Amino acid sequence: MFRLLLPSLALLTVSAQADQIVLKNGQRIKGTITRADDNAVSIKAGPGELTYPRSAVESMDMNEPTAFKSAREAFNRGDFARTLELFDESMKFTKHPVLMIHAKEAMSVAFLKSGQAGNALKEWATLVESNPAYATGTFADFLMNAETWDSSFAAALESTGATKAEMKAAITALNAMASVKGKNWAEAEKAVSALRADTTALGKDAAEYIQAKLFIGQGKSKQLIDDFYERAESLTSIGRAYGFYGVGLAHLGEQRREKAMLAFLRVGLLQPGLAALAGDALYEGAVILETDNPEAAANFYKQIVRNHLSCSHWEDAKKRLAKLQ
Repeated sequence: MFRLLLPSLALLTVSAQADQIVLKNGQRIKGTITRADDNAVSIKAGPGELTYPRSAVESMDMNEPTAFKSAREAFNRGDFARTLELFDESMKFTKHPVLMIHAKEAMSVAFLKSGQAGNALKEWATLVESNPAYATGTFADFLMNAETWDSSFAAALESTGATKAEMKAAITALNAMASVKGKNWAEAEKAVSALRADTTALGKDAAEYIQAKLFIGQGKSKQLIDDFYERAESLTSIGRAYGFYGVGLAHLGEQRREKAMLAFLRVGLLQPGLAALAGDALYEGAVILETDNPEAAANFYKQIVRNHLSCSHWEDAKKRLAKLQ
Protein backbone atom coordinates (compact mmCIF):
# COMPACT_ATOMS: atom_id res chain seq x y z
CA MET A 1 0.00 0.00 0.00
CA PHE A 2 1.19 3.51 -0.65
CA ARG A 3 0.68 6.85 0.96
CA LEU A 4 1.40 10.19 -0.62
CA LEU A 5 1.43 12.23 2.53
CA LEU A 6 1.52 10.24 5.72
CA PRO A 7 4.60 8.27 6.70
CA SER A 8 2.44 6.24 9.11
CA LEU A 9 1.37 4.02 6.22
CA ALA A 10 4.91 3.10 5.34
CA LEU A 11 4.31 0.05 7.54
CA LEU A 12 1.25 -0.97 5.55
CA THR A 13 1.35 -4.13 3.43
CA VAL A 14 -1.07 -5.83 1.06
CA SER A 15 -3.21 -8.79 2.10
CA ALA A 16 -5.57 -11.01 0.17
CA GLN A 17 -7.67 -11.58 3.31
CA ALA A 18 -9.36 -9.28 5.82
CA ASP A 19 -7.50 -6.21 7.04
CA GLN A 20 -5.35 -6.64 10.10
CA ILE A 21 -3.48 -4.37 12.48
CA VAL A 22 -0.71 -5.59 14.77
CA LEU A 23 -0.16 -3.65 17.96
CA LYS A 24 3.25 -3.18 19.51
CA ASN A 25 2.16 -5.39 22.40
CA GLY A 26 1.72 -8.25 19.91
CA GLN A 27 -2.08 -8.19 19.77
CA ARG A 28 -3.62 -8.79 16.32
CA ILE A 29 -7.05 -7.41 15.33
CA LYS A 30 -8.80 -8.39 12.10
CA GLY A 31 -11.61 -6.52 10.39
CA THR A 32 -11.81 -3.49 8.07
CA ILE A 33 -9.45 -0.56 8.60
CA THR A 34 -11.56 2.60 8.47
CA ARG A 35 -8.94 5.18 9.39
CA ALA A 36 -5.15 5.31 9.15
CA ASP A 37 -3.28 8.56 9.68
CA ASP A 38 -0.51 10.04 11.82
CA ASN A 39 -2.76 10.28 14.88
CA ALA A 40 -4.77 7.06 15.00
CA VAL A 41 -5.77 3.82 13.33
CA SER A 42 -9.36 2.55 13.48
CA ILE A 43 -10.60 -0.90 12.56
CA LYS A 44 -14.17 -2.18 12.39
CA ALA A 45 -14.13 -5.58 14.08
CA GLY A 46 -17.55 -7.21 14.33
CA PRO A 47 -20.33 -4.85 15.40
CA GLY A 48 -17.98 -2.27 16.90
CA GLU A 49 -15.05 -0.08 15.87
CA LEU A 50 -11.76 0.07 17.75
CA THR A 51 -9.38 3.05 17.63
CA TYR A 52 -5.73 2.97 18.66
CA PRO A 53 -3.11 5.73 18.88
CA ARG A 54 -0.77 5.55 15.90
CA SER A 55 2.14 5.13 18.31
CA ALA A 56 0.63 1.85 19.54
CA VAL A 57 0.47 0.25 16.06
CA GLU A 58 3.36 -1.88 14.79
CA SER A 59 2.02 -2.68 11.31
CA MET A 60 -1.11 -2.83 9.12
CA ASP A 61 -2.23 -5.26 6.42
CA MET A 62 -4.92 -4.14 4.00
CA ASN A 63 -6.88 -6.04 1.35
CA GLU A 64 -5.93 -4.39 -1.96
CA PRO A 65 -7.54 -5.37 -5.31
CA THR A 66 -5.19 -6.19 -8.21
CA ALA A 67 -6.44 -3.21 -10.23
CA PHE A 68 -5.65 -0.90 -7.34
CA LYS A 69 -2.12 -2.28 -7.08
CA SER A 70 -1.59 -1.72 -10.83
CA ALA A 71 -2.82 1.86 -10.48
CA ARG A 72 -0.41 2.46 -7.60
CA GLU A 73 2.48 1.10 -9.66
CA ALA A 74 1.57 3.39 -12.59
CA PHE A 75 1.49 6.35 -10.21
CA ASN A 76 4.93 5.48 -8.82
CA ARG A 77 6.28 5.38 -12.41
CA GLY A 78 4.92 8.86 -13.04
CA ASP A 79 2.53 7.53 -15.71
CA PHE A 80 -0.34 9.78 -14.72
CA ALA A 81 -2.63 9.06 -17.67
CA ARG A 82 -2.47 5.34 -16.88
CA THR A 83 -2.90 6.11 -13.17
CA LEU A 84 -6.22 7.83 -13.81
CA GLU A 85 -7.45 5.03 -16.04
CA LEU A 86 -6.51 2.27 -13.58
CA PHE A 87 -7.80 3.98 -10.44
CA ASP A 88 -11.10 4.63 -12.16
CA GLU A 89 -11.25 0.92 -12.94
CA SER A 90 -10.08 -0.16 -9.48
CA MET A 91 -12.86 1.69 -7.69
CA LYS A 92 -15.35 -0.65 -9.35
CA PHE A 93 -13.89 -3.48 -7.26
CA THR A 94 -13.64 -1.95 -3.81
CA LYS A 95 -15.54 0.33 -1.48
CA HIS A 96 -12.86 0.04 1.18
CA PRO A 97 -12.99 3.39 3.07
CA VAL A 98 -9.24 3.95 3.34
CA LEU A 99 -8.37 2.67 -0.14
CA MET A 100 -11.04 4.92 -1.65
CA ILE A 101 -9.47 7.92 0.08
CA HIS A 102 -6.03 6.98 -1.22
CA ALA A 103 -7.40 6.56 -4.73
CA LYS A 104 -9.02 10.00 -4.64
CA GLU A 105 -5.80 11.54 -3.39
CA ALA A 106 -3.68 9.86 -6.06
CA MET A 107 -6.14 10.90 -8.76
CA SER A 108 -5.99 14.49 -7.50
CA VAL A 109 -2.22 14.50 -7.88
CA ALA A 110 -2.39 12.75 -11.26
CA PHE A 111 -4.80 15.39 -12.55
CA LEU A 112 -2.59 18.07 -10.98
CA LYS A 113 0.50 16.80 -12.78
CA SER A 114 -1.48 16.49 -16.03
CA GLY A 115 -2.39 20.18 -15.90
CA GLN A 116 -6.08 19.50 -15.23
CA ALA A 117 -6.64 21.87 -12.32
CA GLY A 118 -10.42 21.66 -12.37
CA ASN A 119 -10.54 17.88 -12.23
CA ALA A 120 -7.83 17.80 -9.55
CA LEU A 121 -9.82 20.11 -7.34
CA LYS A 122 -13.06 18.20 -7.88
CA GLU A 123 -11.38 15.01 -6.68
CA TRP A 124 -10.02 16.88 -3.67
CA ALA A 125 -13.48 18.28 -2.95
CA THR A 126 -14.80 14.72 -2.56
CA LEU A 127 -12.08 14.17 0.06
CA VAL A 128 -13.35 17.19 1.95
CA GLU A 129 -16.87 15.78 1.92
CA SER A 130 -15.80 12.34 3.15
CA ASN A 131 -12.90 13.23 5.45
CA PRO A 132 -12.26 16.94 6.16
CA ALA A 133 -9.35 16.24 8.52
CA TYR A 134 -7.56 14.17 5.89
CA ALA A 135 -8.20 16.75 3.19
CA THR A 136 -6.49 19.39 5.32
CA GLY A 137 -3.17 17.60 4.88
CA THR A 138 -3.63 16.81 1.21
CA PHE A 139 -4.24 20.48 0.43
CA ALA A 140 -0.45 20.95 0.49
CA ASP A 141 -0.39 19.31 -2.95
CA PHE A 142 -2.41 22.18 -4.38
CA LEU A 143 -0.92 25.01 -2.39
CA MET A 144 2.64 24.10 -3.36
CA ASN A 145 1.73 23.95 -7.06
CA ALA A 146 -0.72 26.87 -7.14
CA GLU A 147 1.73 29.47 -8.41
CA THR A 148 1.73 27.91 -11.86
CA TRP A 149 -1.97 28.78 -12.32
CA ASP A 150 -4.15 31.86 -12.23
CA SER A 151 -7.42 32.73 -10.48
CA SER A 152 -9.30 30.16 -12.58
CA PHE A 153 -7.68 27.54 -10.30
CA ALA A 154 -9.87 28.63 -7.39
CA ALA A 155 -12.86 29.13 -9.69
CA ALA A 156 -12.74 25.41 -10.47
CA LEU A 157 -13.34 24.65 -6.80
CA GLU A 158 -16.09 27.25 -6.53
CA SER A 159 -17.88 25.48 -9.38
CA THR A 160 -18.25 22.37 -7.20
CA GLY A 161 -20.65 24.31 -4.99
CA ALA A 162 -18.21 24.31 -2.08
CA THR A 163 -19.95 24.88 1.21
CA LYS A 164 -17.77 23.29 3.89
CA ALA A 165 -15.40 25.48 5.87
CA GLU A 166 -12.33 23.69 4.50
CA MET A 167 -13.35 24.35 0.90
CA LYS A 168 -14.07 28.00 1.62
CA ALA A 169 -10.62 28.34 3.18
CA ALA A 170 -9.11 26.59 0.15
CA ILE A 171 -10.76 29.06 -2.23
CA THR A 172 -9.39 31.98 -0.19
CA ALA A 173 -5.90 30.44 -0.15
CA LEU A 174 -5.80 29.70 -3.87
CA ASN A 175 -7.06 33.14 -4.80
CA ALA A 176 -4.38 34.56 -2.49
CA MET A 177 -1.69 32.62 -4.36
CA ALA A 178 -3.02 34.07 -7.62
CA SER A 179 -2.72 37.53 -6.03
CA VAL A 180 0.89 36.82 -5.01
CA LYS A 181 1.69 35.68 -8.54
CA GLY A 182 0.13 38.86 -9.93
CA LYS A 183 1.94 41.00 -7.32
CA ASN A 184 -1.39 42.21 -5.99
CA TRP A 185 0.08 42.58 -2.52
CA ALA A 186 -2.91 44.29 -0.88
CA GLU A 187 -5.28 41.46 -1.82
CA ALA A 188 -2.77 38.84 -0.71
CA GLU A 189 -2.29 40.55 2.67
CA LYS A 190 -6.05 40.75 3.13
CA ALA A 191 -6.33 37.03 2.41
CA VAL A 192 -3.56 36.13 4.88
CA SER A 193 -5.37 38.06 7.62
CA ALA A 194 -8.62 36.27 6.80
CA LEU A 195 -6.93 32.86 6.83
CA ARG A 196 -5.24 33.50 10.17
CA ALA A 197 -8.68 34.24 11.64
CA ASP A 198 -10.20 31.19 9.92
CA THR A 199 -11.75 28.42 12.02
CA THR A 200 -10.07 25.61 10.07
CA ALA A 201 -6.55 24.21 10.44
CA LEU A 202 -6.31 24.27 6.64
CA GLY A 203 -6.81 28.03 6.56
CA LYS A 204 -4.45 28.83 9.43
CA ASP A 205 -1.71 26.59 8.03
CA ALA A 206 -2.06 27.91 4.47
CA ALA A 207 -1.63 31.46 5.79
CA GLU A 208 1.96 30.64 6.75
CA TYR A 209 2.94 29.50 3.27
CA ILE A 210 1.20 32.43 1.56
CA GLN A 211 2.75 34.94 3.97
CA ALA A 212 6.20 33.53 3.17
CA LYS A 213 5.63 33.86 -0.56
CA LEU A 214 4.19 37.36 -0.05
CA PHE A 215 7.17 38.64 1.97
CA ILE A 216 9.71 37.09 -0.40
CA GLY A 217 7.94 38.68 -3.35
CA GLN A 218 8.12 42.04 -1.59
CA GLY A 219 11.78 41.64 -0.68
CA LYS A 220 11.04 41.44 3.07
CA SER A 221 13.20 38.45 3.96
CA LYS A 222 14.23 39.70 7.40
CA GLN A 223 10.65 40.56 8.34
CA LEU A 224 9.55 37.10 7.19
CA ILE A 225 12.09 35.39 9.47
CA ASP A 226 11.41 37.61 12.49
CA ASP A 227 7.64 37.38 12.10
CA PHE A 228 7.72 33.58 11.84
CA TYR A 229 9.85 33.04 14.94
CA GLU A 230 7.54 35.29 16.96
CA ARG A 231 4.58 33.02 16.13
CA ALA A 232 6.24 29.63 15.69
CA GLU A 233 5.25 28.16 19.06
CA SER A 234 1.57 28.91 18.49
CA LEU A 235 1.45 27.14 15.09
CA THR A 236 0.51 23.57 14.23
CA SER A 237 3.21 21.19 13.03
CA ILE A 238 2.08 21.75 9.42
CA GLY A 239 2.05 25.52 9.93
CA ARG A 240 5.60 25.45 11.31
CA ALA A 241 6.72 23.30 8.38
CA TYR A 242 5.31 25.87 5.94
CA GLY A 243 6.99 28.60 7.96
CA PHE A 244 10.41 26.94 7.96
CA TYR A 245 10.10 26.43 4.21
CA GLY A 246 9.63 30.18 3.86
CA VAL A 247 12.54 30.87 6.23
CA GLY A 248 14.71 28.60 4.09
CA LEU A 249 13.78 30.50 0.95
CA ALA A 250 14.50 33.80 2.70
CA HIS A 251 17.96 32.67 3.81
CA LEU A 252 18.63 31.28 0.34
CA GLY A 253 17.76 34.62 -1.22
CA GLU A 254 20.29 36.30 1.08
CA GLN A 255 22.97 33.71 0.15
CA ARG A 256 22.97 32.18 3.65
CA ARG A 257 23.22 28.64 2.32
CA GLU A 258 23.90 26.83 5.60
CA LYS A 259 20.98 28.46 7.39
CA ALA A 260 18.76 27.78 4.40
CA MET A 261 19.76 24.12 4.43
CA LEU A 262 18.97 23.80 8.15
CA ALA A 263 15.54 25.36 7.62
CA PHE A 264 14.73 22.98 4.77
CA LEU A 265 15.85 20.01 6.86
CA ARG A 266 13.49 21.10 9.63
CA VAL A 267 10.62 20.98 7.14
CA GLY A 268 11.38 17.32 6.54
CA LEU A 269 11.63 16.61 10.26
CA LEU A 270 8.31 18.31 11.01
CA GLN A 271 6.29 16.93 8.10
CA PRO A 272 8.13 14.18 6.20
CA GLY A 273 4.82 12.84 4.95
CA LEU A 274 3.64 16.02 3.24
CA ALA A 275 4.86 14.99 -0.20
CA ALA A 276 4.62 18.38 -1.90
CA LEU A 277 6.12 20.40 0.94
CA ALA A 278 8.86 17.95 1.92
CA GLY A 279 9.69 17.40 -1.75
CA ASP A 280 10.09 21.11 -2.44
CA ALA A 281 12.31 21.47 0.64
CA LEU A 282 14.44 18.52 -0.48
CA TYR A 283 14.75 20.07 -3.92
CA GLU A 284 15.96 23.41 -2.58
CA GLY A 285 18.45 21.58 -0.37
CA ALA A 286 19.69 19.46 -3.26
CA VAL A 287 20.34 22.52 -5.41
CA ILE A 288 22.45 23.95 -2.57
CA LEU A 289 24.44 20.72 -2.31
CA GLU A 290 25.06 20.15 -6.03
CA THR A 291 28.40 22.00 -6.18
CA ASP A 292 30.03 20.80 -2.96
CA ASN A 293 28.39 17.40 -2.49
CA PRO A 294 26.88 16.06 -5.72
CA GLU A 295 26.44 12.57 -4.24
CA ALA A 296 24.22 13.90 -1.45
CA ALA A 297 22.35 16.07 -3.96
CA ALA A 298 21.70 13.02 -6.14
CA ASN A 299 20.34 11.16 -3.11
CA PHE A 300 17.92 14.01 -2.41
CA TYR A 301 16.76 14.03 -6.03
CA LYS A 302 16.21 10.27 -5.91
CA GLN A 303 13.99 10.69 -2.85
CA ILE A 304 11.94 13.32 -4.66
CA VAL A 305 11.50 11.22 -7.80
CA ARG A 306 10.53 8.10 -5.84
CA ASN A 307 8.48 9.47 -2.95
CA HIS A 308 7.34 13.03 -3.67
CA LEU A 309 5.52 13.00 -7.00
CA SER A 310 3.34 15.96 -6.04
CA CYS A 311 6.42 18.14 -5.50
CA SER A 312 6.26 21.16 -7.82
CA HIS A 313 9.90 20.52 -8.82
CA TRP A 314 9.45 16.81 -9.61
CA GLU A 315 10.28 17.12 -13.33
CA ASP A 316 13.29 19.33 -12.62
CA ALA A 317 14.49 16.84 -9.99
CA LYS A 318 14.42 14.05 -12.60
CA LYS A 319 16.45 16.15 -15.03
CA ARG A 320 19.02 17.21 -12.43
CA LEU A 321 19.38 13.63 -11.22
CA ALA A 322 20.04 12.43 -14.77
CA LYS A 323 22.86 14.99 -15.14
CA LEU A 324 24.47 13.87 -11.88
CA GLN A 325 24.39 10.17 -12.69
